[in-house]
Amino acid sequence: PGSRTHTPLTTRSHAMNRLSQAFSRVYSLVTAHLPEEVSSFDNLVKSAPIEQRPAINAMYALKMRCAEFVSKQKPKKCPSCWLRVDACFCHKIRTCDEPAKHTVHVLMHTKEFLRTSNSGKLLIGSIPGSQLYVFGLKEDEDALLQMIHQNPHSTYILYPDASALSVDAAVHDAEGLPRSNLNLIVIDGTWTQAKSLNKWLPQEIPRIKLKPEMGSQFHLRE
Repeated sequence: PGSRTHTPLTTRSHAMNRLSQAFSRVYSLVTAHLPEEVSSFDNLVKSAPIEQRPAINAMYALKMRCAEFVSKQKPKKCPSCWLRVDACFCHKIRTCDEPAKHTVHVLMHTKEFLRTSNSGKLLIGSIPGSQLYVFGLKEDEDALLQMIHQNPHSTYILYPDASALSVDAAVHDAEGLPRSNLNLIVIDGTWTQAKSLNKWLPQEIPRIKLKPEMGSQFHLRE
């Protein structure tokens, strides 16, 4: 039988360092923006314009999630893979050695950040040059929207709506030649969360969808 060519992969213990840096960045941001006292936070929400309150609540949820993550009362967790240190699998994450032709931007829902079951973090650890944006952080939201504004004709959103293009249509030009330097936004969340994030993202940016070659082996737990 003929041999298949695989993208070279290596196992690196530091493959998830960017997630550790992301945790530190988010923790610093929410700590700097929000007061320590719960009563002060309540006053902040009450005094804020109604349209700003959802964003403040999202940041507060992130702060509570971060505080619980670093709590001394909880089993210590790895800041990179977000699992308990005795179950850390950072050393098993394989990172692609070849330079990425495109840039992956992971837009993670607030409630997915630091979840042990989150799988979007694996993209950050395994694909060189990938970027993480946490929804609910204004700095991240502004940065992602700025990237889209600067690259409107080379940005695609992975979301299977009715008008979504195939991957082949996105990565090849009108003459069928491969395109490079594309920006792919991957929405990370449950289906309900993904729907809300998709509505938040600019609607003029084309959506793309995957065409699986085989059925999913994933089964919902009863």
